[in-house]
Amino acid sequence: MPTRAELRTWLREAVAHSDCKPRILDALVAGITTSEAIAAHLKISTETVKRHFTQLFERTGIHDRVFVAVLWCEVRGEDRNGGSQTGEG
Repeated sequence: MPTRAELRTWLREAVAHSDCKPRILDALVAGITTSEAIAAHLKISTETVKRHFTQLFERTGIHDRVFVAVLWCEVRGEDRNGGSQTGEG
């Protein structure tokens, strides 16, 4: 089982070369939870949102949007704090 730190690294790598994936994850964290609502919010197609989630799930091994959102918050916190994250979880 990968550590939480490894999962955050995998998530960071999965979004590294994408303009859209971070915006989708930010929308998810903001409470916009369905593909349709995220698509409308970002003015992209629902299929694009679904494709990005599928890619994220495949690259990270995480298949739960809530857990992805939690990890994304942690990644953003690490980025703001210069890489430090409290707790391994």
